[in-house]
Amino acid sequence: MSPYYIVDAHCDTLSRAWKLGLDLLQLPSPAQCDLRRLQEGGVKLQFFAAFVKSRNYAPCLHPYLQQIEFFLQQVEKHHQWMHLVRSRTDLDQAQQTGQLAAVLSIEGGEALEGDLTMLQLFYRLGVRALGLTWNNRNALADGIREKNSQGGLTDFGISVVKEMNQLGMIIDVSHLAEAGFWDVLEISQEPVIASHSNCRDLHNHPRNLSDTQLKGLAQKGGIVGITLVNEFLGSASPGMEQVLDHLEHAVAVMGEDYVGLGTDFDGVENPVLGIEEATQWPRLIEAMHKRGFTESMVHKILGKNYLRLLKQILK
Repeated sequence: MSPYYIVDAHCDTLSRAWKLGLDLLQLPSPAQCDLRRLQEGGVKLQFFAAFVKSRNYAPCLHPYLQQIEFFLQQVEKHHQWMHLVRSRTDLDQAQQTGQLAAVLSIEGGEALEGDLTMLQLFYRLGVRALGLTWNNRNALADGIREKNSQGGLTDFGISVVKEMNQLGMIIDVSHLAEAGFWDVLEISQEPVIASHSNCRDLHNHPRNLSDTQLKGLAQKGGIVGITLVNEFLGSASPGMEQVLDHLEHAVAVMGEDYVGLGTDFDGVENPVLGIEEATQWPRLIEAMHKRGFTESMVHKILGKNYLRLLKQILK
């Protein structure tokens, strides 16, 4: 059994399994993640994102609810494998039983369809994290593809942030345009996460965060989840070394207490060479040691930082 408490702050495996009508226990290739792979890789806590690609404010509540119901059925079916995290008590229970702690998240506030009641409903259904936008504009804020508007949070977006604080939900700023990012840091009373983003100083991609943003996130007590998306790493064929470069840079800018990982497995078409699926976390751990990360840093980055944040925010 791995001595590390590994947390992956983002995957799209739930959406993939739902679309294909397949079981989360074991997905066929080219899937990168499932319950068996997570266990083999030593992952202790996984964020599972419900995601619907919605454009131009198209209604999408129904498919989000379908995904959540599918996931809840999977949790019941595979209760020996995973435990849904609704509270701090659930975190402790999963640790004691050895089950995978499963955090249900929503990627894209368009799921709310402009109605704060939907946020409260999602909370009742077990959702504990919300990415405010995907790449496009929605009723909460602008995503990173809205290049010219400089739009921050809307009044509705501000209400969502405040309500998430009250409920004990994790705010995710990955995909959020920079003006909205700073609005969230100003308004939120709790730390926030960028579940799957990298360092813009190493690779100038709009989905990556500037050093100023990374510092702001750390000052808020938040965490950046360095991700395995090729386009965000800054190499034609990135491998483990590029992932380590971004981890090192984030630690140098933010400090070792504010850096984690968010693979984006099953949302990545061409995974990073060397860690192509969820069984291969030990390869990353070995590479971190070879690069010179201390044992304490490895523990924090792999999961202790996220575990601390979850215990702070969850009720």
